Amino acid sequence: MSQAQDEFRSESAKLPQLPKSSGGLFFSSQFCKESRDLPPGTSLYGQTGIITGASSGIGHACAKMLLDLEISHLIITALTQAEADFTVDVFRKRNPNAKIDGWVLDLTSYQSIHDFVARCATQLSRIDFTILNAGVAFGYFKLCEKTGHEMVFQVNFLSTMFLSMLLLPVLKSKDPPGRPSRLVIVNSGTAMHAEFPQHKAERILPAFDVEEDFDPMGQYTNTEFLAHLFVDKLSRFVSADDVVINLVDPGLTSGTNILEGASMSTQIGFNWLRAIAGRTLEDAASAYIDAIVTRGKESHGSFIMDWSIYPYGKFYYNSKREEVQEKLWDEMLKEFDFATIQDTIMSMKQG
Repeated sequence: MSQAQDEFRSESAKLPQLPKSSGGLFFSSQFCKESRDLPPGTSLYGQTGIITGASSGIGHACAKMLLDLEISHLIITALTQAEADFTVDVFRKRNPNAKIDGWVLDLTSYQSIHDFVARCATQLSRIDFTILNAGVAFGYFKLCEKTGHEMVFQVNFLSTMFLSMLLLPVLKSKDPPGRPSRLVIVNSGTAMHAEFPQHKAERILPAFDVEEDFDPMGQYTNTEFLAHLFVDKLSRFVSADDVVINLVDPGLTSGTNILEGASMSTQIGFNWLRAIAGRTLEDAASAYIDAIVTRGKESHGSFIMDWSIYPYGKFYYNSKREEVQEKLWDEMLKEFDFATIQDTIMSMKQG
């Protein structure tokens, strides 16, 4: 594959490794940081935006905030058309003047992802921003029947990155006048201290599918960190003049479902932690709004946490990082070779 724009380095890549411990980072993030106010008079009137996973949780809260900001056309996604239609009906009461569409997107299905992107390409004339909010966390090992990969790894990394890559040329062709479209990808601050033992494996991707090595929290944090490595590389092939890509951490949040199916003791522990430290859904959603409204080209390829640009996770500063990053990149291109993903990425460098 042709070389990326090697001269480009994201602001996250330029920062030194975060010196805080995982506990120190959690305390600082959850107790010492406050959401930022939007510029006075902020309005999304005339804009078209997409948010995935908007039927509940942070995505639902974010969609309501977008409607309050007078967005003209909002597309939300759900797993089924019935769920999407129900959610749209709820949102229409929030802003009767907005055009709101509910589309199906199943991140366990590559066909569903392909169909969703094709719909964006054929039915939308303009896309100001896309927020990829949908994700999962399970307290037990679960395979995705359609792909054979472990479910958290499948949804949070493989499918989300596949969707991101397919969307890029669509967003480039439908950006608003005078500015690039935005692609916001949900991520997690837990990636900052991911151990990432899979980097030692002969092949990285299959190492995430080994049931004997499965640890619920470890799987979640390590897959989140994979996005740091991948988006850092991907952003070198995409000009910020065409699409601005961010990874955004909304923080630990009350009212969300973490580690579904975990043991009772684990669930009790997380519920207690969310009760004393969790952000409100609105504060968490404001991190997405901040990324699409106040962040400019300087944030391209970066990890945004606590409404600020942070460095990538600690393994990024490992001496083996570049070698591992190239291996991950090559494995991902092979994983999605059926979709000629290499051609899709290279198209972003043309014109």
